[in-house]
Amino acid sequence: PVYIGFGSIPVPDPELFGSVIKQMLTQTQHRFIFCHGWSRLAELPDHPNLFVVKSINHDWLFPRCKAAIIHGGIGTLAACMKARLPLIILSILYDQPFLGKIVSKKKIGIHIPFKKLTAEKLIMAIETSQSSEIRANTIDVGNGINNESGLETTVELLCSVQFT
Repeated sequence: PVYIGFGSIPVPDPELFGSVIKQMLTQTQHRFIFCHGWSRLAELPDHPNLFVVKSINHDWLFPRCKAAIIHGGIGTLAACMKARLPLIILSILYDQPFLGKIVSKKKIGIHIPFKKLTAEKLIMAIETSQSSEIRANTIDVGNGINNESGLETTVELLCSVQFT
């Protein structure tokens, strides 16, 4: 499936986004998991390819997905990269446009500012996210992250600090 979630950032235009989801369901064969978090979308369709949850364990779910549509928050972004999951960033505010541009530049996903969102752009982004180049790059980034010993390095650095 394709994961869709915005965590603690409510979707800025629920009517538009609900319409985009409906179009993706009628124009593609993709299955979607929509984790609504703090977003409330009225009138989501009852469709066999749409599963809606309030929250879900990203570490468990992401390795089972083919792409993630997220707002670009650093926590979810990191979970996607760790899971070697191609990204589609629908940036809304703060650091999200900056991170979306990095994702595009590194070719581990696609960035679409939410204010420019259309169903056609999102459908194309899903297809593009499955290219061999993006898939290979996400695997490389994920392998690098998963081979780090971040906790050990942090503990070593903290233990080496001289407090006076």
